[in-house]
Amino acid sequence: MSKKRQNRGKSSKIKQMYRVYNRRFFIVKNYSEAFSLIKGIGDYSFFEENKIDVYRFLGLLCERLDKFSDAIAYFELSNKKIHYDVAETAEKEAVFNNWVNEGDCFLYNGNYYSAAEKYRMAAMLFGMIHNVDFAYLQRDSKNRLKKNEKSFRNDDIDYVLAQLFYCNERSGTWDTEGFLFEITAMARAGNKYATKRCNDVGINPYSDAWK
Repeated sequence: MSKKRQNRGKSSKIKQMYRVYNRRFFIVKNYSEAFSLIKGIGDYSFFEENKIDVYRFLGLLCERLDKFSDAIAYFELSNKKIHYDVAETAEKEAVFNNWVNEGDCFLYNGNYYSAAEKYRMAAMLFGMIHNVDFAYLQRDSKNRLKKNEKSFRNDDIDYVLAQLFYCNERSGTWDTEGFLFEITAMARAGNKYATKRCNDVGINPYSDAWK
């Protein structure tokens, strides 16, 4: 068999395995089997040639399997493939997503300081994408922009900021009172993640004590 035919057969096999992976991961959610399937391929050149981020896939699977340290390593491998400082917006958003997932993994492991650092990096990158600084994002998170300023709030940045401020407090970077003033203001602005934090500790964000 010619080398070209062998390569074509290998590529076909990888494509088939990738389709099986997609079906099992997103529908059946058999994460362990999906992880073994992808790891069994060995050669990831097909994925790279077709701009498929296999390392992020592996990171997501490890996260769902509670293998948080392994997940972080895969998210980092994913980021190494992207030069986000010169990348297109879509690639910057991919790095943003990886940093958010890394933050989640550090949080699950109880490493609040490292989790906060990853959430902070994600927030700063979100600001870079939209050409605004962190102070702008904070004002935006509390609906305190001026009339001529554009809001860039979405569910992603709402989540990141709520997680970041929580981890800042848990790691000792922020005092508890400062955290509560920030999180209650975000809750009043409609941030559902900040609202959940308030509910978890039995705080009414609309109380005069937090205004």
